[in-house]
Amino acid sequence: MIGGYLKNERYEETIELYREMRSNGVEVDGRTCTFALKACTKLLDFESGREIMRTAEENGVVNNCFFGSSTISFLVKFDRIDEARIIFDELLDRDVVCWNSMSGGYVQVGSFDMAFDLFFEMQACGIRPSLVTIAGLIQACIGIGSLRHGKCIHGLLNGFGMSCDILVVTSLIDMYGKLGDIESASQLFNEMPTKNLVSWNTMISGYVQNGLVSEAFSLFRELILSARVFDSGTMASLLQGCAQLSSLDNGKVLHGSVLRRGLESNIIITTALVDLYAKSGALKLASSVFDAMKEKNVISWTAMLMGLVQNGHADEAFPIFSQMQEERVDANAVTFVSLIHACAYTGSLKKGQSIHAYLTRQQFVLDEILRTALIDMYGKCGIKTADKLLSLDAMNHGIYVVLSNIYAEGGRWSEVDYIRDLMRKRGLRKTPGYSMIEVANIVHTFMAGDDSHPYWDEISSMVEDLRKQIEDSGYVPDTRCVLRNVDEKMKVRLLWGHSERLAIAFGLISTPSGSLIRITKNLRVCSDCHTVTKYISNIVRREIIVRDVNRFHHFVDGKCSCGDYW
Repeated sequence: MIGGYLKNERYEETIELYREMRSNGVEVDGRTCTFALKACTKLLDFESGREIMRTAEENGVVNNCFFGSSTISFLVKFDRIDEARIIFDELLDRDVVCWNSMSGGYVQVGSFDMAFDLFFEMQACGIRPSLVTIAGLIQACIGIGSLRHGKCIHGLLNGFGMSCDILVVTSLIDMYGKLGDIESASQLFNEMPTKNLVSWNTMISGYVQNGLVSEAFSLFRELILSARVFDSGTMASLLQGCAQLSSLDNGKVLHGSVLRRGLESNIIITTALVDLYAKSGALKLASSVFDAMKEKNVISWTAMLMGLVQNGHADEAFPIFSQMQEERVDANAVTFVSLIHACAYTGSLKKGQSIHAYLTRQQFVLDEILRTALIDMYGKCGIKTADKLLSLDAMNHGIYVVLSNIYAEGGRWSEVDYIRDLMRKRGLRKTPGYSMIEVANIVHTFMAGDDSHPYWDEISSMVEDLRKQIEDSGYVPDTRCVLRNVDEKMKVRLLWGHSERLAIAFGLISTPSGSLIRITKNLRVCSDCHTVTKYISNIVRREIIVRDVNRFHHFVDGKCSCGDYW
């Protein structure tokens, strides 16, 4: 009976029946305790779970492998990973489910190295991994961002007889997509003998994550033509793709499909619509969808708030945040970054300081993005003293770079020298910028002013040719992007040596006319390179995608999908 309640997701009745058994003196065994503990895990009832664990110990069932596995899962749910490991180590009989529970726990809390160590220990003990084991390891590969580890796990599948399992293959497609190897993901997908909707959605999502939005829509059309249905997951990925391109027309078509299929109450879909319309500059449509939402979460509120800031309505972001607080929705890091940007754009130093103070009181973790936003806000609001900004994080090299840039933009070169000298004394180095382009399965990396490439003569000639054509089209260099104390002529020369321009030039001489050029940059694209790339896309009649540290930039016919905001 207690197992029936659990199977039918009647968790409260499961625990009530367990307690009734105990009060009537009925002896409980390992299975009974396992069912009751699983119900506590589902209900997030820690105290009741502890009570069941004590009863299990009194009745001598703690070494039961089924109960042990459930105990590990229960403790992991409450971030008691060290306690879970003690239980695991004390188990006399550990089957693959126990190993999976412990390994999955490590993955859940982000201890990915421990998950791999446990897998090796599992192999040494002669335990054959299951599909769940492999799926967990694949998630660990994603967690540590290691394509090499992922390929090693992929290589093990044949030996375990799992290379055709739809769950494992779909997990691999997800891994390759998230780790940037979209070619391997596509090959796996195309070779699958059987596909389900999760497989299709994973591949579509992978294309979108890697900026291949047209490929995502092509696959969607293939999905429809194969007489298969799609769901909210499909729509969410395609809407994200439209947001990347600021493709308002395609987004409206998808919105129509959402309404016809009755998906307008799905919070993931409606949030994606708000994000799409905001990034496409259709703020009224974004507000309309947002206001009609019956349920909103932190991502929904943040999407609307970001949209206001991005579209030049930063002053309206503050009332939205007040409403969010009234609804008792906790803000996340992205929310605060958007609010801090709003303070910067409106010159609201007091509000910015208030947000900073709130983050400090709440002991909010200030990651590099938040700290950089705060520095930018203080700088734009007139606070440009080194002591104030360095107090945010004296050992964060990014703060020194931003502060140096603030001084350089104001022509305060003595302060620039001071900050750079301070970095050297503290052993900090600026992350060097570079751009990458893949041609014929070979990745070419360019640094600013780098003339070491074997095709340098051809690249240099193409850069010069582009410069002349762009200047004839009315381009005027923005030398404010060169934060060095040199004359204007040298600043222009340095601009034309920026890594993304070299990578684009190489792409133009190395790929077929009219084909897509895809560049990846490890830092933010400077405003002058952004302008130049718009000119280039119009002159050479090519689509150019540049992925920088902030977002994808899709340049087509002299325009960028970001609407010149990034």
